[in-house]
Amino acid sequence: MTYKDFPIYIGYGNTDFISDWGYYRKFMIFADSVSVSHSSSSTPNRRLGSNVDKNDQFSYTSDSVSSIAIGFNFYSKPIENTEGENVYGFLMDGSDYQGNLIGNATGSNFFPIRIGGNVYKKCYIQDYTVNVSAFEAVKATVNFKCYDPPETDGTKSDKGVNFEDYNDAMSGRSLITANTCELVGLYNNVVSADVIPSISFSKKYSRTPVYTLGSIKPTDFLMDAVESQMKINSTGLTNFSNYSGIKLEDTVALDIKDIDGNEILPQYFGGFELACHSGAKVNAYDYNIQGGDTIKTSATISEVIF
Repeated sequence: MTYKDFPIYIGYGNTDFISDWGYYRKFMIFADSVSVSHSSSSTPNRRLGSNVDKNDQFSYTSDSVSSIAIGFNFYSKPIENTEGENVYGFLMDGSDYQGNLIGNATGSNFFPIRIGGNVYKKCYIQDYTVNVSAFEAVKATVNFKCYDPPETDGTKSDKGVNFEDYNDAMSGRSLITANTCELVGLYNNVVSADVIPSISFSKKYSRTPVYTLGSIKPTDFLMDAVESQMKINSTGLTNFSNYSGIKLEDTVALDIKDIDGNEILPQYFGGFELACHSGAKVNAYDYNIQGGDTIKTSATISEVIF
């Protein structure tokens, strides 16, 4: 089995894939990497005053989970149909906003993920990072934690997608690149606005699973925290700060657009954007200069959402 046999699909929130054909095709995400790690919560089974039982060497304190990491580029129209953009619904913090499309509800909703022929149920987003560099494709990585992974199957391939399917959908004009995006807001109060070669944006969701008596799988989750961070690289700092940092008076955001000005999920409050809002703080900045080079600076904006 090779990479071409492992397409990746991320389905509707709070549902399962209901069939092997048709339903999940429109949720294919054009990933360039995927990594899955699976581990059980085991501890050595040692008891005072007795030897280790060779047939019972471990005890298991909770259910097993899988960690899934996916890397991909953004397309404004990843699949040529009316629901093609739905593959990015898991990035949206809203609970629901169009028909059956469901966002992650600030980390509370789960998603089914199909990798090749294996289905991972109840996958909760852990964090995502978007890296934007001048004239390069906008790249993203997202991490999920799966609380209902496959248990009895081995790795399965999916040979049902032809290369022609990718070629038809992966239009060069719909590929999101840094030069077609737009940085807006009062970022010039933080860094020099003349040259901004790159931006990195990340959002992290923290939760605690809740287990009930008689169940080995979590029955609910408590959201602990949601935080975002934007790192803007430039060639100068506008202001140094005291111990309390620099407070944003307005939103700083990067609007994700393709060469034709099309946004991802424009029906979701005007489109998907990478944003730190008013009240967020610049709590870290740095700069360095190499001999014969220009000054390189960066400012990190942090926002506590939940």
